Amino acid sequence: MYYPTGAGSEPHHDYLAPTNAANRESIARSGQRVSTLVTYLNDVPEGGQTVFPQLGLAVSPIRGNACYFEYGDGKGGVDARSLHASAAVIRGEKWVMTKWMRERRFVAAGSQNSIR
Repeated sequence: MYYPTGAGSEPHHDYLAPTNAANRESIARSGQRVSTLVTYLNDVPEGGQTVFPQLGLAVSPIRGNACYFEYGDGKGGVDARSLHASAAVIRGEKWVMTKWMRERRFVAAGSQNSIR
């Protein structure tokens, strides 16, 4: 993902809300998302932290470092304290690679391997 100067993201959860029909279908195929790994691909001169407002935690984007957090309990439950955002990039730009882990192997919608 790319964040130019001034860009960030609003607070959100990475787990799938089962109240959304598309999310329910995705959960049925591949299980709930249970953790996230955000890898920082460049140094950001100012701003761009990954912020966890309910935990009072901020992780600075430093090239080669990563932020890993879990929010699944293995029984389909999730932890709302995993709410996070990207603070706006004040100076420079931010590049990250994000990987979401699932309870099971990911199966894309419409795939022949889809589980129903």
